[in-house]
Amino acid sequence: MHHPDVNLILATGGPGMVKAAYSSGKPAIGVGAGNTPVVIDSSADIKRAVASILMSKTFDNRVICASKQSVVIVDEIYNQVRERFVAHGGYLLKGKKLKAVQNIILKNGNLNAAIVGQPAVVWSNKTVKIYSL
Repeated sequence: MHHPDVNLILATGGPGMVKAAYSSGKPAIGVGAGNTPVVIDSSADIKRAVASILMSKTFDNRVICASKQSVVIVDEIYNQVRERFVAHGGYLLKGKKLKAVQNIILKNGNLNAAIVGQPAVVWSNKTVKIYSL
């Protein structure tokens, strides 16, 4: 964390790890275990990055704590990355469909335990229809 070439820290893990990152004096994104973020910048191999993220999110119905939970994309390559996700079956939720998915995933502000580890086709509904590939 203290190497001079490090200018941003992504810390995923227990409270000690996150605290160390926040205390390093460098910009840090810290999340608890199982909330792995990924940053795609202009040096990335976009094709490989998107394929890796999708593999992470679809393997074993997302129950592995290392599966990616959020993606941050620098502006200059956002459209390229988004197009690659769409080409691989990804979909950007908006409006009513986004709200419908949020209502399924969260119950009273907490993760809906009934859907953890379940294929999306099990919990899709009339508003959000998800098909198995």
